[in-house]
Amino acid sequence: MLSAETAFATVAYFNALRITIGHNVPLAVAALGEIISVINRMQDFLLLEEMSGLDEREGKDNEAFISGENEETTEPTLRDISLSVKPGELLAVVGSVGSGKSSLLMSILNEISLVSGRVVVRGRVSYAPQESWAFIASVRQNI
Repeated sequence: MLSAETAFATVAYFNALRITIGHNVPLAVAALGEIISVINRMQDFLLLEEMSGLDEREGKDNEAFISGENEETTEPTLRDISLSVKPGELLAVVGSVGSGKSSLLMSILNEISLVSGRVVVRGRVSYAPQESWAFIASVRQNI
């Protein structure tokens, strides 16, 4: 015959096991998928060739100049570009999809290689992409 103490302990044990398996294991599996994705991206980044730094020159008028093309394409991505931004100026880069906005910004940051032309940056450059970071989870977990 089953005593009340044994029945209570058994039910409590199975309830804890049910919560662990029913709630935490699916969360762990979802997190594992994200972790594998992050590890792959980090590995790709860490295996990239070391890039030379920007040719930084301090001066009174911290301007940027850029012209060039991407070495992987047969047709130039950026052509006949001359850009001069004075200190304190706000610059908006706008255009249709595929017009070269990202290529322009990435070339200023020395993130893409140039076949010809040059990038001259006097002073420091900062870039903050507007990509959303949302995890595959609830709104509460993303906050």
